[in-house]
Amino acid sequence: TFLVVLLVGLLLLYRTIDKQGGVAQALSMVLLSIVISLMISSLQQIGILGSLSIEWGEPIRSIVNLVSLFNFSFEILQVECAASLSPLSNYAVRAVMVYAVLMVAAAMHCCWVLLAHGGNFG
Repeated sequence: TFLVVLLVGLLLLYRTIDKQGGVAQALSMVLLSIVISLMISSLQQIGILGSLSIEWGEPIRSIVNLVSLFNFSFEILQVECAASLSPLSNYAVRAVMVYAVLMVAAAMHCCWVLLAHGGNFG
């Protein structure tokens, strides 16, 4: 369900960006995208601190616990349920998932241009 919500959110964001016109709005969307990606990256890095075997003090422990709720974990995808994988195969599958996500994004873009713009990629 999380992946479906994420996909629908991305489609809505893609539609919003597509409907906006003008260079100034496009630059502000680029800036917003950069800020959001930096925030997500920072949250991921803070979440990694929670996986260390260190006893944190109370303010830091609460922050790390809160941020760990937003961390993306590949264990959610449960690749091991589909097949029994060796550690090397498990790593390879996780590395290839990045390219699979890029392929899905490219397919979404092509479908959007075909449906919304009649195939006018220019």
